[in-house]
Amino acid sequence: MKNFILYHSDDAVHWDEGTIVSEPLDGRPRSGCYYSNNIVIKGADGIDRMLVQYSEQFVQDTGKVNVMHGWIECDGKA
Repeated sequence: MKNFILYHSDDAVHWDEGTIVSEPLDGRPRSGCYYSNNIVIKGADGIDRMLVQYSEQFVQDTGKVNVMHGWIECDGKA
């Protein structure tokens, strides 16, 4: 993931300030085009992991994106 921020809300009205999950590899911010669908899955090892589906721009400032998937391990800390 490049330049991805994860936000959390208990009520879908009040949101936290976000957690940077991954910053751009080259240090240059990317423009929009991100969306996210998430699902938390408990693995056989008992660890929760979140599957994140998102778009990632592959040509700077064109809006051309690829659909990507990534896993984030959840540590249970808020």
